[in-house]
Amino acid sequence: MKEYDDYSAKEQQQLAVCQRLISEKSYLSQEEIRRDLQNEGFEGISQSTVSRLLKLLGAIKIRNTKGQKIYSVNPQRRPSPDAGRSIAEMVVSVEHNSEFILIHTAAGYGRAVARILDYHALPEIL
Repeated sequence: MKEYDDYSAKEQQQLAVCQRLISEKSYLSQEEIRRDLQNEGFEGISQSTVSRLLKLLGAIKIRNTKGQKIYSVNPQRRPSPDAGRSIAEMVVSVEHNSEFILIHTAAGYGRAVARILDYHALPEIL
């Protein structure tokens, strides 16, 4: 599964704050979440961005003890992968010495980057 660090720094922050807010407070609507995200410093965040964040977090609506439908997120769940990421978004950093190259990937993307490198069968890569 995709981890937070598979996203840009801004997306990571939005996902983490959104998940924290939902775990701390009962939200009946995306508009309530949007307002609190704005209060957390994400000025100008749109409802469509909130909707995307909720989808990535796997948020669902459940009934609370008052019978109201509120958003809920499993704290163990992480955003699911999507194939739309470029390799530049998957690779966090690259280190090397005279013998090895170490590619640090975003969590959950090591295999994908390895497959891309294998697919291209570059002669300088063993």
